[in-house]
Amino acid sequence: MNKKFLFVDIYQPILEEDLVSYKDVIHLERLDIVVDEDMNRLVDKLKEHLGWDGFYFRIEEFQNRCYINIFIFFEQDTKDLLNYLMSINIEGEEVKDEPSSVEKSEEVVLFSVDYLFSQKDLDELLSFFEEEDINIEVTVRERSAFERGAEDYHENIVIAFFTGVGQAVGEKITSVLFSRYDEVHSPRFNEVKSKEVIRYISEETGINIHDLNIVSTKTSQEDDRITEIKLTSRYKDISVSYNKATKDISYEVFSKFQTGI
Repeated sequence: MNKKFLFVDIYQPILEEDLVSYKDVIHLERLDIVVDEDMNRLVDKLKEHLGWDGFYFRIEEFQNRCYINIFIFFEQDTKDLLNYLMSINIEGEEVKDEPSSVEKSEEVVLFSVDYLFSQKDLDELLSFFEEEDINIEVTVRERSAFERGAEDYHENIVIAFFTGVGQAVGEKITSVLFSRYDEVHSPRFNEVKSKEVIRYISEETGINIHDLNIVSTKTSQEDDRITEIKLTSRYKDISVSYNKATKDISYEVFSKFQTGI
């Protein structure tokens, strides 16, 4: 397993009197550690130490880092969770925080699929590319879990090809992928001027360029010339609209505690 930075933030939303909407969010804990823990095991451990109920978390796993945002709804004691996280910390270890392949590429083709549910689902997808001898890279694996009386867990995956989509997969392979996944999974290909977009957003927002990662892309339903791109950093989500015809870029920045609840 590759060693990764884990940037963990734990929040507690404060309810309004109607017990439905939220009036504030308290930032309870911040933790920076280095681990080589299996992320599937970490997901199970988070659920266990949060008592299996009353929480939402999102794990955004990239090449050498993970952003983990946890929201607790029942004022759970997080002592056991923090002890677990510190127990997997590798003290004195360093991780090369190199730019990602997407960040370094002038243009990249991204294949996105939502609502996978297990490691098996991802393995089947990766096996498909391997069987077709297509070189790909999983650039983000986003895991979300919501437990509040009922359970919801799913994963969104983004895979990169560093050549044109036609060269990378071809019409036949594209057809197979689109037939494998239905509208719920929302399979899609997007060509993205990744280096240009990331650099522009970094300059505009002041967020370090190496802290920005693409977590999703899709073509706008209103205008197929526009690619909607979601970037993330530790504390911000940025919704970007990139017009392929005019090269115009517009964006909106959100705090992660806003998007988390």
